[in-house]
Amino acid sequence: MTDTTKKRRPGRPPNAEKQAVAEEVIARSPERAPETRNTQRPERVPMGQGQKLVAPPRAGYQRYWAIDRDGELDSFLAAWWTFVEDSEGNRIKKPAGKGFTHYLMEIDQETYDEDMAKQQNMVTDALRKSAATASDEYVPMGHEDVLTRDKI
Repeated sequence: MTDTTKKRRPGRPPNAEKQAVAEEVIARSPERAPETRNTQRPERVPMGQGQKLVAPPRAGYQRYWAIDRDGELDSFLAAWWTFVEDSEGNRIKKPAGKGFTHYLMEIDQETYDEDMAKQQNMVTDALRKSAATASDEYVPMGHEDVLTRDKI
């Protein structure tokens, strides 16, 4: 072998034509420095990472986007939630898809905290009951009696 020929390596030889074109494209394209980027545009937020249901908070109130299906709005109104209105007196709403609408609702923080405390107490009680039963016991919802495998 002479010095001008390269030793052949195992495997398929590279496509010299494709490699030459790729090298030419790389040679012609300048490196893009951060200072050459367009600074006129706002910072980009990738798709799916933005929050669609965002509302400004209001001091002393808890806000929630309720959807108008299966009587959910009636349940919120019965629980003392109120619709949030814009400066013109219109309810703040956004389309939810499939013909439904999200409505922004709010309740005073004190009432909300009471509701959350009641809900937490229910969860805590359920966890205590489940911890008090053995692995082969079962307590049906709404009952105090413990059932074992031999009673079932």
